[in-house]
Amino acid sequence: MKKILLIVFLLISVGNLAFSEGWTDEERIKWFHEQAEQGHAIAQFNLGVMYDKGEGVEKDYDEAFKWYRKAAEQGDADAQYNLGSDQGKRVKLILHL
Repeated sequence: MKKILLIVFLLISVGNLAFSEGWTDEERIKWFHEQAEQGHAIAQFNLGVMYDKGEGVEKDYDEAFKWYRKAAEQGDADAQYNLGSDQGKRVKLILHL
């Protein structure tokens, strides 16, 4: 249990550093992709945010949806919320609202 808590703490800490000054967009994307591919929900959520907002990458709602869904399936409440919001964006795009 302590090991899991330490890993979560480290992911949050490094994730916060990745959004602070000093990391290039390319470094942030690479780091989050590596962590997200390993199944870390926090990294999956952050990657979803980056694609959703176009931070360091071209806006891609499908890619954002993919990463939000992966994080949400692991119980990430923020990802679940954004997943619902993302669904609204997708409907607006389809209906051209």
